[in-house]
Amino acid sequence: MLPALEKAGKTLYEARAKYMVDTDQGLTKTYNALKDPSCHEPRVVKLRELHEAMDRAVLTAYGWSDLTVPPFCPATIKSRRH
Repeated sequence: MLPALEKAGKTLYEARAKYMVDTDQGLTKTYNALKDPSCHEPRVVKLRELHEAMDRAVLTAYGWSDLTVPPFCPATIKSRRH
């Protein structure tokens, strides 16, 4: 595995696991918060950023670094359609 991709995956995994333990919740509740555009809790925002970093690392690994990574949690219904 490419080092940047492995690092992005490990960072996301560890941060998500810590968040889930600290908040005593599972994946479903965690991802419900991540996908809720009205949730601005700093740790949730950071997890969204880590997901975007992971997406960026995957695109780069495939040589598609010229593509824009879409936001993990689109703020509006209109932006979710694109």
